[in-house]
Amino acid sequence: MNPTEKEELMHLIQFIKDKFQISVLLVEHDMKVVMGICQRIAVLEYGVKIAEGTPAEIQSNPKVIAAYLGTEDGKARSMLEVNQLEVSYGTIKALHGVSLKVPEKSIVTLIGANGAGKSTTLRAISGLIRAGGGQVKYDGKEITNQSPHAVVSKGLCHVPEGRMVFANLTVEENLRMGAYLRRDKAGIKEDVDYAFTMFPRLKERISQLAGTLSGGEQQMLAIARAS
Repeated sequence: MNPTEKEELMHLIQFIKDKFQISVLLVEHDMKVVMGICQRIAVLEYGVKIAEGTPAEIQSNPKVIAAYLGTEDGKARSMLEVNQLEVSYGTIKALHGVSLKVPEKSIVTLIGANGAGKSTTLRAISGLIRAGGGQVKYDGKEITNQSPHAVVSKGLCHVPEGRMVFANLTVEENLRMGAYLRRDKAGIKEDVDYAFTMFPRLKERISQLAGTLSGGEQQMLAIARAS
């Protein structure tokens, strides 16, 4: 629903409750809706109730804050921070002081027209091109202009737009190439199994050469390899 539809829904639920003098059980994840109309809230995490109370009590509950905001002080930890990033191609400046934050457990989207600098930003973060200024921090540690393999070793992976799978290797071999820095065989197997859970189609193609997959399947493989 868009913001207007959410407001209309909230008014409708409130109207029904008041007009017919009934209780309404609302199952919802949108916090604006929940906090806007509910008088009592129960919070679940993976099927277990972790808190119950008034909206004010829920907003200040440490368990709720830790489960849904990432930290007990209510401020999500930034996993990735980019501050005043600058990149030039020769005499042409491609990035002019780009700053952004990616909080823990979140998805941040970078949008813009062709040539706006989206790919350049990602490539600079990943160490594929050098930044002429600014700073990149991952998990609290500076990674500005570190080599791509050093960035990957810290847990930050870049899924390329062109997929760039190893065409002459199988699906399974591609996934294992994503773990080339690791030595924990049990953990690698667990992560490969998890990749097949995310993308069951890849499990069906486990022995198939990556170059023979469809474009969508190759994209699945690229994401799974990075994960």
